[in-house]
Amino acid sequence: MKSEIIQKIILDIEANCNLSKRSVEDVVLIGASKSQTIKKIIEAYEEGIKNFGENYLQEAEEKITRLDQDIIWHFIGSIQSRKAKKIAEIFDWVHTIDSFKVADKLNSARPKSKGVLNACVQINIDDEEIEDIIDGKANFLEQDHKKASYAYKIEKAEGEINWNNRADHILGLVNGLFPIPGAWFIYKGERHKILKAEVGNASGEPGIVLSENLEIGCKEKSIKIIEIQREGKKVQKSGEFLLGSRIIKGTNLNNV
Repeated sequence: MKSEIIQKIILDIEANCNLSKRSVEDVVLIGASKSQTIKKIIEAYEEGIKNFGENYLQEAEEKITRLDQDIIWHFIGSIQSRKAKKIAEIFDWVHTIDSFKVADKLNSARPKSKGVLNACVQINIDDEEIEDIIDGKANFLEQDHKKASYAYKIEKAEGEINWNNRADHILGLVNGLFPIPGAWFIYKGERHKILKAEVGNASGEPGIVLSENLEIGCKEKSIKIIEIQREGKKVQKSGEFLLGSRIIKGTNLNNV
């Protein structure tokens, strides 16, 4: 049962989503776990909080190492370039990229097995140019439309997984479309969304479950599913999901 505080926050989110005509699924609740004990984080996790934010690297590293739950970790503090390597290695999201130098270091240090690092870019509104835009004083130049391209809305259909692609390509789809619309596959007429995964080294026929740990064959290497959500159901880590699933070793996931 969720605590009174968490339940109130969820109700507030639902109410504001209704007012703004947005889906509750578009909103991710992040628990600020800095200075909190391991015990408190586990309690919040068991009440349904899956995302946690930290801004002290040394403290966060200890927590991430000790907690084996499928938690999505967000670095929400300012990033010193000398700490960028470790942040890129252990976090799922960073919220405070404020320079090309930091962005480049994060990108270079990110292990390929973990896929693309999710990031939010910070804009300094104290810059004179930004202030001019806010105050309506900026002079704009018309773009060269011949060089422009339109960014179309990402449709849910674009998240369908093709197991004949390389594992790193599929992991990029999972990370790039997280959390909305998400990367997914159909099994027995039911949509399954993959929220967290990693590249594995197993080889086998694309779309076939290769092990009891929900590792799926791809064109090159494999995808290990860490967190998954059946249509209309709660998010589950792979071990919990497999307890009641018909998806077992040898199952064919090629849109069946």
